[in-house]
Order: sequence, then structure tokens, then C-alpha cells
Amino acid sequence: MKRTRLALALGAALVFGPALGVGLPDSASGGTEVAAGHELQCRRAYTRQDLDFLLAHCRFEAWSLARAQCERTLDSISPRYAAFCKAFGRE
Repeated sequence: MKRTRLALALGAALVFGPALGVGLPDSASGGTEVAAGHELQCRRAYTRQDLDFLLAHCRFEAWSLARAQCERTLDSISPRYAAFCKAFGRE
């Protein structure tokens, strides 16, 4: 099965992201009440699949959703997530 460029990039993020501090929730980096509020908003956006909000404000949740939905061949990505996957790949 042919792997997409995005799938390879996500695999690298999985390996190197935590070491570089990428994708850590705000609370893991010395969170405050503001960070906790932001984390709650991101969890709600993830649950509601508010894709635009996730891309703009929630790196960890956007990355999680991309892992679940975008790590496939291009023709097997759900049409609902196609624009999200393209936008996530451009970040």
C-alpha cells in the first residue's frame, strides 16, 4: 500500500514531536487556569469535530484527529475530512 506524504510526516511527528515539545497540551508545559480553559475548549472542539477551530487553536487535538483520519491513502480519506487533511498537511 502506498503511503502518503502526510502519513510519513505524521509518523515523524509521532517520533520526534514529544522530544521537541510539539503537540504537548498547555497543562504539560506549566499550565495555568487560562491554559486549562483553552484545553477544555480544545477538547470540546475535538468532540464536536469543529475542524476550523482545531486547526487554528489546538495543535494536539488537530494532530490526534489527523492521525485518526488522514493517515490513509488519498482516495480513502472521508470527504468530510479531505479539506482538514489538506490544511493540516500545509501547517
